[in-house]
Amino acid sequence: MLADHLLVEWRKMILDHTARGRVWSDTLQICGGD
Repeated sequence: MLADHLLVEWRKMILDHTARGRVWSDTLQICGGD
């Protein structure tokens, strides 16, 4: 079903976004940010 496909894509997008956010916050911490 199309809805199932969209749900999978949406979940992948969110996981990718949160993973990137985590990497970004780690980078800021390494650079001395809070």
